[in-house]
Amino acid sequence: MKIKWKQRRQLFHLGIVIVFIIGLSLQPFASFHHVLAAENPEDTDNNEHSGGFLVETAKVEGAMDPLEAMVGIIDIEEGVIHGLTMTKVLETNDKGTLIIKIKPDGPVPISDLKGTAIAITLDGVCDTDNPEWVCIRGVEMTLTEQFAGTISLPNAQVEACYEGQCADDKEEDLEAMSLMLDEDMTIEDIEHDLNSINEIMQVVEERLEDAEESEQTIADEEQETQVEQALKSFDSSDSDQDELIDSAQDIQETYTTFNEHASELALTTAVVDDILKQVTLVLEQDAEELTRLEDELSEANDSISKQKQSKQTQEAKDENEQLAESIASLKETMTKLEDKVTKNERTLKPLEKSSLSLTKQLHGFYDSIQSHSENLGQSQDEKVSEIREALDVAEPSKVLEKQLNDVRQQMDDTELVEETAEHEQTIEEASKQATSSVLSVSLAKRIGELDDQIEEEINEKSATWEDQSEQLSRLEDELRGLVGLAQLPETLFLEYELNVLLKEKHDYRAEMFANISRWQQLLTTLKDKQEEIEEALGQHDVNQQLLDELAQAITTFEQRYTAAELSTIAQYLNISAQLERALQLSELIDNGQHILRTIEPIRKATEHHLHELEAQSSELVNKVLVFNTLNQESYVAFKESLAKFTRSVQQLERPVKQLNNHLAIAEDLLGNRVSEYAELQQMYATIDDVITMHNRLVDLIEDLDGLPYFEKVKDLITEIEAQRQQMESMVQ
Repeated sequence: MKIKWKQRRQLFHLGIVIVFIIGLSLQPFASFHHVLAAENPEDTDNNEHSGGFLVETAKVEGAMDPLEAMVGIIDIEEGVIHGLTMTKVLETNDKGTLIIKIKPDGPVPISDLKGTAIAITLDGVCDTDNPEWVCIRGVEMTLTEQFAGTISLPNAQVEACYEGQCADDKEEDLEAMSLMLDEDMTIEDIEHDLNSINEIMQVVEERLEDAEESEQTIADEEQETQVEQALKSFDSSDSDQDELIDSAQDIQETYTTFNEHASELALTTAVVDDILKQVTLVLEQDAEELTRLEDELSEANDSISKQKQSKQTQEAKDENEQLAESIASLKETMTKLEDKVTKNERTLKPLEKSSLSLTKQLHGFYDSIQSHSENLGQSQDEKVSEIREALDVAEPSKVLEKQLNDVRQQMDDTELVEETAEHEQTIEEASKQATSSVLSVSLAKRIGELDDQIEEEINEKSATWEDQSEQLSRLEDELRGLVGLAQLPETLFLEYELNVLLKEKHDYRAEMFANISRWQQLLTTLKDKQEEIEEALGQHDVNQQLLDELAQAITTFEQRYTAAELSTIAQYLNISAQLERALQLSELIDNGQHILRTIEPIRKATEHHLHELEAQSSELVNKVLVFNTLNQESYVAFKESLAKFTRSVQQLERPVKQLNNHLAIAEDLLGNRVSEYAELQQMYATIDDVITMHNRLVDLIEDLDGLPYFEKVKDLITEIEAQRQQMESMVQ
């Protein structure tokens, strides 16, 4: 059974999380929150509330974070509420209880809904058309605060009345009476409860094994003794600061290890204690129901015995005998489960006692470490600071919080977001100046200073930011596991559909819920900061592109600047290479245009001669009767055209190769941006023309080679092949 639970747990947690999240994620509009907050300003200042207000819905659909919902943090990015009713109950001094109800007419679309919930009930999960949403039906909850980005209450009806005088009172009374008629449990209900408790006991035994393992680890590793020895070996009056640093680090390592194991033991025992309390409540409830069923059975048997014996009375007696057997079997099962609960309580008791002792010792160690830190004084010496940092340990049960705060401190130690934003703004302003008039040297200087600062910080902290990202991912997993353990009693009783509510949580578990809520908010803040840093790094890359565009704008209008201005601006902006590249590109285009003008008449002549060769090739050989003869006149004309074509190809070679070189350089300078320059596209078109002529030569050679064999034709083919190879070398 232990294996079965572990296999099911991961799949189930996702479903339970969804159930919890929707129950926790329903909120009314922000202005109503201000009404509640205004009831008692003192309560608001103390982070308390006036009891909140009841929210009831037929169905809620939305996109939200399951982890936040599990710890009571409401955060719906977007969603829709169906069948919403909001109720606020206010006690008055003279006229009784005032009830305010708000009922929108139709679905309520929401976005960026945030708040805090306390009591929650729900009917179950439902289907939704949006695959990224989850859906729950029959949600009822009490909210204490809420805020919304947008929310619409279509044709909302508001009713204010005193208790007992509201329109729904009669209807609600009838519903309550109806529920009372159906509240009795059946044999099947009790059997379901007992089977569920048996499953839950397997989980309890697993957790008790975990607790015993944690306790044994603490003992085997002598973790308490190690912390004591580390504290004794630390002497703040020692003048050897290197030894003090080593001692302080030893304190931190041993204390942190002890803190983690002792805290895990404390939470596990608190969770088991609450599970056993819930199980006990269910067993007591079921025992009462079995007694009631026995009494009803006894009354039924007495009634049957007084009746005349018949087939019907015999059937009734048989049914009652079967019922009596079922009750007896259930009572036997219940006794075994009660024995299991008692056994697990006996196992838990010494573990709780050990946990209390270890937690007390942990607090004592923490106080001693704080005392050692205070004895160091306020010296700003580098080694003293290192000692004080090593002694900055986590409070008992708050290792995770300490780790989160350490990451936050590292993230706060950066101005990258502000610097990249300012950098972008200054570059954009500089681009406006460069295109409209001239760029200010002082603005160019500021851009250069920001660029240097950002580059330096990125070089120094890029590894740290990557490490922080990994830390956050790990801490999020740890927090998720902590939430799963802390929420285990509620999770189990929802999974196994046991109808009982534990009104008071174990003190340690209740305190852990408060911590978890705060840690989740801190984690959310850190993840937001991480996203900001990642966006800033992306913006830095964008800013480098903007600097390239600024360099182009400057070179486009370089005649507006003196040589001194241009040199100084290039130095401040670190765009000397860009400016040089832009100048090189400008010269490249100018030279390319000159080459194009040189090539064009030669290209046209070459193409004309090639056309003549193609036209004359079919006339080189005549067929007289059955004999093939070489047409001497056509041969002479072909030879003349070939000579002209050869001279044209020779004239093309140098400028075409130069043009090809220009394009290769342009591709190195511009990359994919070569397509943005019409002048370069003209050069590509000319190269394409040469390639086309080369391909026509290939076809001409094939045509000549297909003629009847004549030595002179073979010689022509050899000459044309030489020109083809020469043209091929031009465009490579």
